[in-house]
Amino acid sequence: MYSEGLTGAVYLDKQAEVETYESAWNTLDDMVLSVEDSRDLMSALAKEYDDA
Repeated sequence: MYSEGLTGAVYLDKQAEVETYESAWNTLDDMVLSVEDSRDLMSALAKEYDDA
């Protein structure tokens, strides 16, 4: 597995390392808002900002 970061890149070749990254990505994927929910949130924040 190849992974780029802010300061460089690494090749992960150990199964445990790959599984750690997969777990992190799966956790993030479970936490993110849907496209529709993201739009709703941004619209609400923009309205709140305009009303201030």
